[in-house]
Amino acid sequence: MGGKRTSPCSFCRATECLATGKVQEFIRPLGSAMLRVIASPLSDGGGPPAGAVLMISNISAEAELRERVVETQRLATVGMRTSGVAHELKNPLTCILGFSQLLKRRPDLPDVARQQLERIWGEARRCDHIVGSLLTFTRRRANAKERVDVNRAVAEAIELLRFQIDASGVMVQEAYHPEPLDVLGHICEIQQVTQNIMTN
Repeated sequence: MGGKRTSPCSFCRATECLATGKVQEFIRPLGSAMLRVIASPLSDGGGPPAGAVLMISNISAEAELRERVVETQRLATVGMRTSGVAHELKNPLTCILGFSQLLKRRPDLPDVARQQLERIWGEARRCDHIVGSLLTFTRRRANAKERVDVNRAVAEAIELLRFQIDASGVMVQEAYHPEPLDVLGHICEIQQVTQNIMTN
């Protein structure tokens, strides 16, 4: 490429096109642009190619779009893994909060131990808030809905709050529909709504 050159550019595969008689295609950067170059053999009959025709197109926008798609897929994968880790952390945090509340109710607990339990409970609450924020963040990026059994979602939400329920002395009476109640939605959102209602 370049009208006054007497030899091919270092990146040009026109010589390979002339040698093989086959179309050669490659991509190379040029400054801030990304170019696709297609070298096609030019033949006047059955003999070897007499030359090559180069077709050059600027594919910068296409390359940028492809990078965005790859980045979106990467972020989606990170979101799924983050959501999984957050869910795994929810159960032990709930246990820590529940046992802390139960221990604080003991009348024979020394003041020093009570203060330490208050610190444990406060830090666990802070972690629980962070985990909850992560779950909310990842759910906003998960647009795909699926069939969810409301019975199962509510039962799991109550189980996650079991220690807090026992510690508060509240009696929960569970009554589920005898058949699965399938809806189209997000199980995490249904569980979050259930937990919010019970907490309030």
